[in-house]
Amino acid sequence: MRIGRHLVRREILVPEMVRNLCLALAGALAGAAASPLTTQTSMSNTWTMVFSVSSVLLILVGSDSLRVLSGRWGHLRRRASTRPRIGVLSGADFGSDADSRGNVSKNWLRMIQSRFRMHYEPVNVSLLSVRDVFAPYDAIVNPFNSIYAEVDEGSQRTFRKILEYVRRGGIYVNTSDVPMHWAYNMRQSRRIATTTPVYDSATRKLVHAYGFSRLAKELSLDVQDVECCAAFQETAVNVVKRYGTYPPFIGPLAVQRAVVVDEAVDPVWIVPHRNENYTPLFWYPYGDGWFLISLPFIQQGDRRLPSLVLRTLFMDITGRAPGGKRPRR
Repeated sequence: MRIGRHLVRREILVPEMVRNLCLALAGALAGAAASPLTTQTSMSNTWTMVFSVSSVLLILVGSDSLRVLSGRWGHLRRRASTRPRIGVLSGADFGSDADSRGNVSKNWLRMIQSRFRMHYEPVNVSLLSVRDVFAPYDAIVNPFNSIYAEVDEGSQRTFRKILEYVRRGGIYVNTSDVPMHWAYNMRQSRRIATTTPVYDSATRKLVHAYGFSRLAKELSLDVQDVECCAAFQETAVNVVKRYGTYPPFIGPLAVQRAVVVDEAVDPVWIVPHRNENYTPLFWYPYGDGWFLISLPFIQQGDRRLPSLVLRTLFMDITGRAPGGKRPRR
């Protein structure tokens, strides 16, 4: 077992203004290289080659192709590797709160190491920033409950990057609470809500519409607040057969958020209520990959829910669940 810190590479991000300038310069150099063909101007073969190569490189930078190519390379590395690679998002992206969130990241990293070591499975696990390349990793774990770090809130760059990573076959793990209900704006160093404000027409009070959070809207998830329902206060962990029997110390657990099981939701833990099956822990397909979403709160010092989440991830990523790994490319 080793921590694969060498796997972390910073994503190539070029500001839009710089990319536009590169494309303009590429056009000028390409025109200069082609001028001997259309005019009587003479130019040495050396300069023609320099201008041609430079224009191609500038086009790669200006069209954002370098970032795309680095992602494709990472995707190929992931497919070729026989040892799982798991990235844990780092607290370093959270400014003044970096130290406390950094401790959370390190705790999850150690728990992942312990889970794989328990079963003598080799794994590469490392901390990574949202600015790093995601493609080489089989799974990315967000240990910060309902908040994630957003590089650019205007373009939602990090959010789009996560979607693209999962679409190409990755696994994104939401460890607790409504995924991406909050975004930490890295430019402004403050937390902002990603939900659309919804008000009750009678009382004019703000309604907690969790289904309108950023990821829930993208996945069309109807996340319901079940905190006040007695049936969800102390809930036995009824795990579907695919994941076997869980140790007694896991449950019962309190559930505060849940979704109704439908054809798109692949539940791990089922809670029957009023002729419906609810799930607070489930897989959701997206493109060629999967979101593993856990909605209950993690109480301080309580490792039961993290154990449940990591056991689910471990069984799938190693192919130990009946039927092997869930399909993805």
